[in-house]
Amino acid sequence: MNVIIRPYKEDDRSTIRRISYETSDRGEQNRLVFSDPDVLADVLTRYYTDYEPRSLWVAEYAGSVVGYISGCMDPTRYKMIVVLRVVPAAIFRAIYNGALWRKETWQLIRALMRTWFQGGFPQEVSDEEYPAHLHINIMGDFRGQQIGKKLMEGFLLQAKSAGVQGVHASVRENNMGAIRFFEHMGFHDVGSQTVNLPDGAGFQVRKSVIYGKRL
Repeated sequence: MNVIIRPYKEDDRSTIRRISYETSDRGEQNRLVFSDPDVLADVLTRYYTDYEPRSLWVAEYAGSVVGYISGCMDPTRYKMIVVLRVVPAAIFRAIYNGALWRKETWQLIRALMRTWFQGGFPQEVSDEEYPAHLHINIMGDFRGQQIGKKLMEGFLLQAKSAGVQGVHASVRENNMGAIRFFEHMGFHDVGSQTVNLPDGAGFQVRKSVIYGKRL
């Protein structure tokens, strides 16, 4: 396929947000966890589009963005901006959109509190060894066609040129396609993360594997 890998442009923002929502759960939507696309897109993409767009690359086919890779080179800056700007703004938007009146919101809060009481959200990844992180999302019809490989190669080259020593990404343990992809790209298991999410009246435990690569 004649796919172009290029740097992110401001005009891509709405498409990146849409793709992030539509691929948020192992490449598919997950309306059962959180159905507000604007709030979820804020959490998933706002840091990368608004505060570190230079580390965001897109895959374009026939004039349309069909996938992207976003990342962060400085974990300290990332954490500060997410805590002080991205999360508060997302919470405000959620409240403004009526989230407090939705049952799903309180189910999600209960699940996250359960996770916190069980030990929080440790990733067990060294910021010194793997300071950069990335997210990669591709629309379903365009997977399996080397687009992810091209996006990854461009991002890793940028990270290495910036003097970054290592990069990591989180992959759901049952997302075998993503696991095979990261292992093929030279990543290996460096940690894990467990979180509780709503599942009807109860909870489901989801475990993610943290994959890292030294550069």
